[in-house]
Amino acid sequence: MSYGGKQYSCNPKYIYECLKNDNRYDCIWCLPKDYITNKNIKRFNKSNWLLYVWHNLTAKMIITNDLPMPIIPYHKNQIIIHTGHGGGSYKKCGQEMFGSYFIKKDVKYAGGKITYSIASCKASLKDFTNAYGVNSDHILNFGMPRSDILFSNDLNIIKKVYSHYNISDSMSIVLYAPTYRGKVTKSKSMNIDDLDKLLSELDEKFKRKHVFMIRTHHSVKDKFSEAALNGNSYDDIQELICAADILITDYSSLIWDFCIIKKPFFLYLPDLQKYESDRGFTVPIEKWGFPFAESFDELLLNIRNFDMAQHIASILYHTRMLGSYENGVATKLCVDFINNLMIKC
Repeated sequence: MSYGGKQYSCNPKYIYECLKNDNRYDCIWCLPKDYITNKNIKRFNKSNWLLYVWHNLTAKMIITNDLPMPIIPYHKNQIIIHTGHGGGSYKKCGQEMFGSYFIKKDVKYAGGKITYSIASCKASLKDFTNAYGVNSDHILNFGMPRSDILFSNDLNIIKKVYSHYNISDSMSIVLYAPTYRGKVTKSKSMNIDDLDKLLSELDEKFKRKHVFMIRTHHSVKDKFSEAALNGNSYDDIQELICAADILITDYSSLIWDFCIIKKPFFLYLPDLQKYESDRGFTVPIEKWGFPFAESFDELLLNIRNFDMAQHIASILYHTRMLGSYENGVATKLCVDFINNLMIKC
């Protein structure tokens, strides 16, 4: 299950792709009723609440990129693997991001149901222990299965994305992906003030024409510029990352993905002070190692001053600072672990 049963994507998708042909397992997905994907996938619909609870209670193993639902009485013999849905360590999560005692209690209770968590880097270990209460001995230092695709340099994936959006081969994709803000109020400043000006700057700097795409967080329903391509119409953000040439983001874990793929990205943080006050960071943003812009004019200046060699140096510093576990074989490590675990059970 990914994102509470909303998508066929992320870490669970890549683990499933390696498990689906193993006849020792009966794999089933929780997906929306009208969700279009491989017709051979065995599925059920979360809107059928009784069926949802039944599958959660009877599954030997549950693989999810979100927390288990606290109201479901999972039993002690079940194995729940929490994959997370982003690498690195940036913004506070779990108990650390909520002020309400009752919400913190729910998060702690749900976190206590997790058997194993998959970590992308050393810095994220305390995220699991502090934010969700996962036992440090049950954190798997494998890297993200969803990140393996970023090591492949598969041109067919790029062609697939370009074909989906009918983009000319002469164009480059700039992906704008602002993250979830929770109680932080979305303001107009999250929009790109002058899209034509931004694209002109990018075209001039990188000597290539660009097309603009927006991908919002899976929990966000906000609408942005109609002049942009809708990145949410494409299932797999990892494939979009493979196809995109440039990223503009804020506090998103997509920073981690673009560090792996070593492409240019720019941090646009128009609500930095409010976001830091309302949610906060696990690692101070000044230590991330990248320039950031708090205004549109600063963003344009950072584009003009961009230097690829310095960017690569910053990426190497950033991944060393966080202690990356990414290696391109995370899916295999997870599947081998699952197989050994199920044999013992």
